[in-house]
Amino acid sequence: MELKQKIKTIILDERRENLKNSFNEIKDIRDDSYRTQRIFEISSKLIKEGYDISEIDIKGQLDKIDFNSVLTDSLLSSVKEYVIQYILREVFGAGSGFSTTAAQFLADYNPINLLKPFKNLQTCMSNDGMPKLIDGLLEVLIRYITSNQMNNDREDYGVNLKSAATTLGGNLLGEVIRESNISETISERFCKIIH
Repeated sequence: MELKQKIKTIILDERRENLKNSFNEIKDIRDDSYRTQRIFEISSKLIKEGYDISEIDIKGQLDKIDFNSVLTDSLLSSVKEYVIQYILREVFGAGSGFSTTAAQFLADYNPINLLKPFKNLQTCMSNDGMPKLIDGLLEVLIRYITSNQMNNDREDYGVNLKSAATTLGGNLLGEVIRESNISETISERFCKIIH
């Protein structure tokens, strides 16, 4: 009986120690949006490992976050995405699926980088110039085509097999596009035309 009790005590101590150390990584994170994301990811992982929600100090971790900045960042990104989506749909006549996909990419894209291709040939061909833009646009196009082939609604943010397969396919093909030289080839031709 004594051995069983010792083993139980050791396991409980390890469990408490694991729970105590699980949020150590977020102490060094300065970006409140990313820190919030990590808190929920770590909490989800702990629950999958068998911890009860009442054991995890989610509230204590979230109390350290400035939600004004988190909400401002999220709100700003959402507004940019909506405006881009509206312009693509209403001004350029793009379909709702494509405009949603493109808006997700362009909302996080630095607008200054959109102007770089037009400065001169050197900045047009720089890493932040036309090749990066072409990579992003090709990835958007691949995601859009993949989504259409899977009959997936791009405006449905629910978690299901179709959206998971579309995301996985988009990520995989996006990585292939970024590692290939297709964007450099297209960029070189485009940059030579405009300069």
